[in-house]
Amino acid sequence: MPDPTLKDAMWRELERRFGDRDPEPCNDDVVAIFRPSGEHIGALTIFVDGPGFIVDIEGWFHAHFDVDAPEANVKDTAAYLDDLFADRFVLFRSPSGVGGSFRRDTSPAFDGFPLPPPHAALARELLDQVTGQTSEFFEQRVLDLLQAPGTEFTTWSSPIQRPA
Repeated sequence: MPDPTLKDAMWRELERRFGDRDPEPCNDDVVAIFRPSGEHIGALTIFVDGPGFIVDIEGWFHAHFDVDAPEANVKDTAAYLDDLFADRFVLFRSPSGVGGSFRRDTSPAFDGFPLPPPHAALARELLDQVTGQTSEFFEQRVLDLLQAPGTEFTTWSSPIQRPA
């Protein structure tokens, strides 16, 4: 059972910042659900996970916010949602099921499509987010994933169309 104090703190922060988006309160380890902004994206669910949270975007990916004290995790999760809802994050998913997100406004490597090599800066950023480390081998794997046919990109508000 999740810490009710932590769950309540997250709920209060969601209501304060995002009340106009009609978050739906939930039971057990789910703090809230935000309904999709359109057919291109799934529901966003926030789970309590130990001292932190998981933000799950149905059909795309999930992110963990659990590296700080519980109070800081509340703020970090809400800050991520601020940026997500403002379309400052690009979400991606590959046909193999791997997905993630990167900041659109601070990723110098993301300047639209196509994603020609080397774009190693974007690969390093994504690897650092996921693993806290990087290597040329994994950078190339991420670049291959981002450039693979069928990899989709979107923001919260609208899909990003890849040129043919």
